[in-house]
Amino acid sequence: YLESVKLYEKEAAKQNNNLHIGDANMLFFDYYSINKGITYLDSLNYYSERSKEYYTKAGDRARAIQAELAIIRKEIIYKKRKEGTFTRMFDLIKEGETLNSQNLVLKIYNLLGQAYFMSNNPKEAFKAYQNRLEYLKSTDLKQLKEPTKHQAFFNSFLNLTYGAQLLNEKELALSYSDSLSSYVQKYRKYFDEYNEN
Repeated sequence: YLESVKLYEKEAAKQNNNLHIGDANMLFFDYYSINKGITYLDSLNYYSERSKEYYTKAGDRARAIQAELAIIRKEIIYKKRKEGTFTRMFDLIKEGETLNSQNLVLKIYNLLGQAYFMSNNPKEAFKAYQNRLEYLKSTDLKQLKEPTKHQAFFNSFLNLTYGAQLLNEKELALSYSDSLSSYVQKYRKYFDEYNEN
């Protein structure tokens, strides 16, 4: 696998194709992430930064942000979060909105909520998912496919229910749980399709 990725990167470099060099580095990132994990965190940082660099050179800011999010996600999972990570995620949300990348904004809100949950801060996690739900409701979401859109609503209701439970807000937890149940019933066909895939 690694030899194939090295050949891919070499060929992309010959063609001076920054986008493909960025893709090759994300493939290296994925390999070390799946097969090596925390012991190769330095390698993950290296490949994430290289991907970001080449995507930026290629003029694809959305992919550069995705590369940055990949390493932020790993740092959170391995509890190696850096100072300023939360501030950086808020900056990336604004940048995703400026790029008008709905999928990117939703991913960042989700990662932000997960990061707060993993940091034992359910209050801020709850707020992140409230903001995500507000974004979902206030945006036309034309960029998203139907199953993706419905999964985003489902995920938001689910995490708001969980957050409210952790905050001992029983009425609020029940309210979001009811919303979750109603949403699944209303859009059942999308969830059935999602589960089949």
